[in-house]
Amino acid sequence: MRRVFIPTIFILMPLFSFVSPTHAAKDNLPTVEFPSAIHFLTPAGDDVAIGPGVYEVEAAESWLKLVSEGQERTEAMLLDAMPGTHEETLTESAVRFDGEPDNPDVFHLAMLLADGTGLEAVGTQSGIRPRGLNLAFVSKLNKARTFTARPKILHPGPVAQAQPAVPFKMVSKVPLQRVLGIPKACDSEKIMKVREKAGSNWDAEKIDCQLTLEKGWTITKKLIFEGAKANRVTLDCRGATLGDGANKDMIEVRSRKYKDKPKDDPNYETDPWKWERPQNVTIKNCNIIGSVRVWGMATNGEGNPKEYLDKEICIPFSVPQRCQKLEKPNSNELKKSSRKPGHTTRIQANAPKNIVFDKIKITGVGRNPFYVAPGVTYTKLMNSTMNGKSDKVAIYLDAESAYNTIKGNTIDVATAKDKTGDNTPGMKSRGWPIIAIDGSSHNTILNNRFSQTNRGGIYLYRNCGEGGTIRHATPSYNTVINNVFYYNKYTGGKPSVYLGSRDYGFKERLGHCDHDDGRPFGSSVSETDYAQHNVVMQNQFYKRRVYRTGAGGTVLVEASIADYVKTRNTKANSPNYIEHNQIVTPQTEVKQRRAGCYLPDASPNFLLDGRSLDTLKDSGNVACLTQSSCTDGELSRSNASDCRVNKVDFSCQVSGNNKGCQKEVACPSGKKLVGAKAACNLEFGTVSSNALQPILPNLIKVLKASDNVSAGSCHVGGNKLQRGQKEITINKSSPTVAVGCQEHDKNGGDCHIKGMLYCQ
Repeated sequence: MRRVFIPTIFILMPLFSFVSPTHAAKDNLPTVEFPSAIHFLTPAGDDVAIGPGVYEVEAAESWLKLVSEGQERTEAMLLDAMPGTHEETLTESAVRFDGEPDNPDVFHLAMLLADGTGLEAVGTQSGIRPRGLNLAFVSKLNKARTFTARPKILHPGPVAQAQPAVPFKMVSKVPLQRVLGIPKACDSEKIMKVREKAGSNWDAEKIDCQLTLEKGWTITKKLIFEGAKANRVTLDCRGATLGDGANKDMIEVRSRKYKDKPKDDPNYETDPWKWERPQNVTIKNCNIIGSVRVWGMATNGEGNPKEYLDKEICIPFSVPQRCQKLEKPNSNELKKSSRKPGHTTRIQANAPKNIVFDKIKITGVGRNPFYVAPGVTYTKLMNSTMNGKSDKVAIYLDAESAYNTIKGNTIDVATAKDKTGDNTPGMKSRGWPIIAIDGSSHNTILNNRFSQTNRGGIYLYRNCGEGGTIRHATPSYNTVINNVFYYNKYTGGKPSVYLGSRDYGFKERLGHCDHDDGRPFGSSVSETDYAQHNVVMQNQFYKRRVYRTGAGGTVLVEASIADYVKTRNTKANSPNYIEHNQIVTPQTEVKQRRAGCYLPDASPNFLLDGRSLDTLKDSGNVACLTQSSCTDGELSRSNASDCRVNKVDFSCQVSGNNKGCQKEVACPSGKKLVGAKAACNLEFGTVSSNALQPILPNLIKVLKASDNVSAGSCHVGGNKLQRGQKEITINKSSPTVAVGCQEHDKNGGDCHIKGMLYCQ
């Protein structure tokens, strides 16, 4: 069995430095200079050391962005920053940088905006982040304060090697528009072009300015946001309608395909294609009749089977006017890329990133209403509604796309039957679900309400062979939390969530699954889905009945969770984490509930909204407590961990004795119990240290059950089990806990429990 692992890619942006007027920045952006390295956090929570060197500083969404002097802007780095308000009176944005007078290890870098808001990052010279860091320049709760002391700048090495104080310097002020890199508002001429009636389905307008429409307007041209010219563009429809009922994409956010050499260059044909992607585009408050597509190297996973010239031919005097784009040969660069190593990284780098759709309404008329094409990352569909119909699915997340978010939406789209499967012998009728996650990973589907789920809810799979394109990524590490799946009188077998759903019939395998053969990676090697490490938790499934066939024939019975969440081929499509889901009725549904958070590599593995707890992590050499908090599906961890945790091993074993083994295990004097873990063998044999090591803290697991399961058990405190695994809950105020195992056999029972206490 072959597994495909998808690397997590983060683009970091360096932050803090002194403001130095002696260094000229591109476009007059403020600069800071770091004479030594300072440690900050990236948006992913990783440590990054910035400096020494000079950096341009910008605000980027909710982060601070730095570009090293002399580097391309595409090589920028991002730092995690806290938003807040300030009390300075500013007509333009400004940057502040200073150290803490009482702690020379800590530094603050902030950008203050003219509207009274700001962003601030906190860094340290040592890389150790103390608890309770306070913001110096922006604050949500307290009055802002500005340090006036001269910061001590330390060169790399021991903190004690302090250098002479460096005078505090202010950054030059620049216009807010320039600091944020925000395009200007569209002029009246551009708005007039947008409002012109479309002459055909191909008629479009490219948007490279801030566009605001008005309620009551109807736009019939397609709006295209292409390449870097669309960076930071916002379309605010204010209730305007895009579309007149034609079955076409009304919004395209797409990368610009180009070559470095001009067309008259003799080497133009051999010059490789490149893509310039749009980033940080926001589209909101729109009423869309038609569909939306976000794409980079290709519009779909097959790699643009057709491409078109900029010209079209129209039939004269036709009513309505009938036009068609002229086709051109398709080089299918996506297919070529897929047949080389590094395809996932390459396609994601060339596809749109950070595209937000907020408070929109999409009425589907045929095409997939919302399509996220290969390689697209960090795109969000939020607080929106979707209805109408689709010839296939409502939302499609295509191959190698990742880190996209579907949150807080109401989706009520009538998807289609699989007519090919219905009418062709040897082919399966799968139907089209609401959401297709096709070789897409690390996506979040949170707080949505789905109806018309009789064709299926959320299906996770990986296509094989279509268009000859090799799919490299797998449908893994996706999170489906706190969604409602509504049913009304449905008795079919389509689940709400299907992990590894692909079910190709004989004809389909002959038709295309071998079209991507011949390479040592991805779907070329294996047609298996490999839907792994997906989280399906805290969802509410409306009560329904399903048909069961047994000895008494086929009867209708109440559905169980296993009918709502299915896994096909569990050997390949596992592990996945399916817990804390419930079946509800209109009376028992919990409405307007905020989402909890999945805790990876921890037990308990789920944290309710608004809750915090200390989680144990055992790396083998040391065990640490880290505080984790959950806010509506967003998991945050404290910057500091307490690693003053003692580990106490225990073991209890008997052979040929039905009385079993019992003992008390204690923490060292003055320490209290904060956690435990254990592994059990309830038949002949022992538990090795290697078998215990991968078990997470606060779990007890039976590695081998008794041949007669009911005859054996093991326990830690009041946590007793006979097979499988369960979470350990213990009295943390006590320094001791009872552990043991027992098995009955005609020749005397054999059992072994081995574990560890965590004490602090």
